[in-house]
Amino acid sequence: MWYDLITMKNSIELPKTLADVEAECRAQLIELNALFEKAREVVKKLVQDQFDSHDGCKKCRGRGWVVVWDSMDSLSGCYAEYGPCPDPKCTEETRKASGLEPGMSIYDSNRNVPNPIETHPAFAVLTSDLKSKIADVNVRIEDVRRARKLGYLDECVVVKGRKVPVGFRGRVCWLGVSCWGQRVGLQAADGTKVYLSTDNVEKVA
Repeated sequence: MWYDLITMKNSIELPKTLADVEAECRAQLIELNALFEKAREVVKKLVQDQFDSHDGCKKCRGRGWVVVWDSMDSLSGCYAEYGPCPDPKCTEETRKASGLEPGMSIYDSNRNVPNPIETHPAFAVLTSDLKSKIADVNVRIEDVRRARKLGYLDECVVVKGRKVPVGFRGRVCWLGVSCWGQRVGLQAADGTKVYLSTDNVEKVA
């Protein structure tokens, strides 16, 4: 009996909902972020290769300064003291040739050191289009998230639950609160009305 009910529930073809649209957008965002990270890794290798090929200074990592003292009283590095790189072979000319070694620390942030990956010319070339697409998808997700809020006369479908059949469609005719939480009333085209938890319904896309 339970097997039949589960099979019947899984066989119901539900209309596309705004929850589905949001899920699609989030899946797209994951793909775009993965492409963005791949692009970052490509540029990171370019920066690292330049640093290594020019024998970049490993003591200061191309910064020209090193941390000579810091306190354990703060993890932000705000009490750190700095000094010039102790390697005599590390000069302004060698640092200009090697550039900065990739990998930002709290000390870099405190001293406003530019991120060598993000300031590399290739980074803008590889990521500008991705940044635009990621921003657009984030806006779309926020718009859909707001649109999922139920309102009167919104067309909805029951997507889960036991008392009302999954797949039941209707327009919102009532919204309220009971001891079971947020509730919604749906009225089908034939006039049939059902009342259930708002968690069990989604707006039709």
